[in-house]
Amino acid sequence: MTYAEYKKVKAGGQCVIIQTGEPGTVLAVNRETSEIYLSAKRVGMGLTKLWYHYTLLGKI
Repeated sequence: MTYAEYKKVKAGGQCVIIQTGEPGTVLAVNRETSEIYLSAKRVGMGLTKLWYHYTLLGKI
C-alpha cells in the first residue's frame, strides 16, 4: 500500500496481507506509528487481531 492509500484508510475498510494474500477488516488506525489494527481469518491460526505496518498490507 502506498502512503497516499494509507492516509485514506478508515476503520471498517478492507485490506489484504501481502505476504499471504489473506483479506481482513481494519479495526483501528494509528497515525503516529503508521500501523493498522487488522482482524483477519488466517489459515492455521484462526481469527487474529494484530497491528501491521501499512507497507505490509494492500488496499482492496
